[in-house]
Amino acid sequence: MPATIVNRSGERTRVTVRAKLGAVECEAIDIQLTGATEQAVELPVKFPKAAKQIPLHITLTRGDEKLFVEQRKMTIPPPLTLAPIIPTHWAVEDGPPTLSGEVDLAVSQKMLDGAALKATLVDASGKVCATWTSDNAHAPKDFTNAFTLSSEPLPVGAYRVIIALKSAEGDEGLAEQPFGVIERRQARVTLNDSGYPVHDGTAIFPLGIFNGGARVKEMGEAGFTVQHAYNAVNVEPGERPNDQGAKDFLDNASDNGMKGLFLIPRGLAFSGDWEGVRRRIRMFKNHPALLAWDEEEGIARGDLAPEGLAKLVSLIREEDPHHPIMVGDARDIISRMTDRSNFFPTDHMDLGMWWWYPFPLDKGKDSGLEGEERSKELELAPPSFLALAKVKQPLWVGVQSYKKPPEWGRYPTPLEYRAQAYLAIIHGAKGLMWYGGSVTGGMYAKLEEAHWPELKAIVRELRDLSPTFMGETMESPPFEPGDAKLSVMLKRSPEGRLILLAVNRAAKPVDVTIKLRDIEDADIAVLSEKRSVSIMSSGLRDHFDPYAVHVYEVKR
Repeated sequence: MPATIVNRSGERTRVTVRAKLGAVECEAIDIQLTGATEQAVELPVKFPKAAKQIPLHITLTRGDEKLFVEQRKMTIPPPLTLAPIIPTHWAVEDGPPTLSGEVDLAVSQKMLDGAALKATLVDASGKVCATWTSDNAHAPKDFTNAFTLSSEPLPVGAYRVIIALKSAEGDEGLAEQPFGVIERRQARVTLNDSGYPVHDGTAIFPLGIFNGGARVKEMGEAGFTVQHAYNAVNVEPGERPNDQGAKDFLDNASDNGMKGLFLIPRGLAFSGDWEGVRRRIRMFKNHPALLAWDEEEGIARGDLAPEGLAKLVSLIREEDPHHPIMVGDARDIISRMTDRSNFFPTDHMDLGMWWWYPFPLDKGKDSGLEGEERSKELELAPPSFLALAKVKQPLWVGVQSYKKPPEWGRYPTPLEYRAQAYLAIIHGAKGLMWYGGSVTGGMYAKLEEAHWPELKAIVRELRDLSPTFMGETMESPPFEPGDAKLSVMLKRSPEGRLILLAVNRAAKPVDVTIKLRDIEDADIAVLSEKRSVSIMSSGLRDHFDPYAVHVYEVKR
């Protein structure tokens, strides 16, 4: 293994280097330092064929004196690593497939000399559909090797791309990736007239978690519909993209009944590596689990100029006209944003999203980047970017589920979780997202303290009601007293189910009469509360504790 001794003091002495890889002690070597600042050495380390991680311990001594000790974990790649195919899926309507791939080689130069790479596309039965073999002009080399496969039109089905390295030293093994041919309907998401995403004919009410990868199975079981990731899908300048991790993110979402809100590779976009961004879009644009592309906070934090967002959106629309673009961003640096009714860069988005993090209400300040607005009289007022919005695009709300860093910070209570969710829906939110990641006080860091079980129950309640949320919005009924801090919404599902949502935004209890037209002398079920209320000619009368939510099913 090549290594470099850094000799800043210019020593000219004899030293001993010892290395230990895993549990295996390597042969010690004696080296005469030349006095050069950097001196190359070859350590007699024998690596295993492949290992995800293995500890390496190196010691540099002079006699009994330890001059240097280092211990790190090393990743030993397999001889061949095949990245996900570009694209991972092909729409049969697009004609004969043309796909590309990249294989990383980690073999000796002796193995590479005179070797050839061969890529083969096979169907589920093993029938060969296309092949590619490297030539002298593109001989296999250390690290990344690109190839292209083209075939005749293929029927819908499951396929594999297999890569092999053949040399005079013998075959070095195989690597493979799945590839699918699907119908375009499986890789297209549109927005209906009400602003909800539609996939394969089914409308989706978005309920998701930012950075939710640690609990995907629980999310699916609880009724979440959207998965999201930061590190798993990001790419920083100069690093090898973790394409497999990004594919796993989408695959895991799909396996658990969810769709992926796919964050663009921010490091590449912010540094202007547009070809790197294009490669990522091309790779995953036809994945059936893709819900929408996502850009967040680039302009707001000053990492991306408005012109950069325009270029990013243009590139995505050029490469993938079949999925919407979510922009969780302001139209200018956040410190310059004073009018939150005109908050979003509307020329460059299909969907918009921002954060609403008000708790605890008595500690709030006006901080757009942190999703805070100063509360008056401890009122849980809906966020102004939503309630005052002058946009035609659907808006989602990032609902607080993290603990703010000051000593007074806390997670929302179950009551507050439920109030926020229903208030956002009443005031026009077309989707809800919570924050799960274990950094920045995310709820995954302390599940019990963050009331994770209770939040899952609330999400199940919302999921069960989602067909009604996505239904017709009726005229809001009046209520008395008129100055009560009450938010109400009357919804009707496509099947005719009539649901009344009501939330007390105030820190004080209140008794309210809600007037419903054409409904008299009926018992109305209060969902999730195992009770009913009677409606008289004067209307529906009920009591609301502070921040209480009541959901009524009205039967005519």
